[in-house]
Amino acid sequence: MTTWTHPETHSGEVFFINLTSTMFEKLSLRTKRKGNTAHDGEGNKLDHADWWPVFVQVSELSEREQDISSARRQIKEILYK
Repeated sequence: MTTWTHPETHSGEVFFINLTSTMFEKLSLRTKRKGNTAHDGEGNKLDHADWWPVFVQVSELSEREQDISSARRQIKEILYK
């Protein structure tokens, strides 16, 4: 199994999730950064209006004592209510 890496990922950060602009603004992660082109988990570009990749610093997840999967689950529960 290969792990795909989002091409916009900067050093020290990880692709977090794709969100709308409104959801991005509600996201409470302090190191969040909105990218330019959303992709699915296999690297295929997504062409949805107002759909953006979001990146966060790995250090912030470590400070929260969360891995990427648990952080994503937590955010989805909050944002998709």
